[in-house]
Amino acid sequence: MKHGLLFFFFIASVLAAQEELPVFLDETRAILLSRYRGESPSDNYLINKITYASEALTQALSSEGLSTIQRYQTDDLTFQAVQRACERDKVRWALIADTDFQDHNLIWYLSIYDALEQGIRA
Repeated sequence: MKHGLLFFFFIASVLAAQEELPVFLDETRAILLSRYRGESPSDNYLINKITYASEALTQALSSEGLSTIQRYQTDDLTFQAVQRACERDKVRWALIADTDFQDHNLIWYLSIYDALEQGIRA
């Protein structure tokens, strides 16, 4: 009984210590989260521009030594959802591309999320 109780306290202390440890986040890799809202563009030219802009963002960051490891389409770009995605993939940075197409106007919202600081950096 005494040993069983000591074992229980040992396991509880190990679990508590693991919860306090920060999640390892790789600072050299990033994920790209994108959301598309609005009308569906019928023009292939516009669709190509959206694809080109996404590729240009990835290449610009690559030239700074940051590689994009994964791309996700999502409808949820809340801070909590972005933080969970970073922790799942063990990366510090999330590139967020939020597009809205209405009345033949394409609007881009680009952000860089820092999972270590838990906020938007740019």
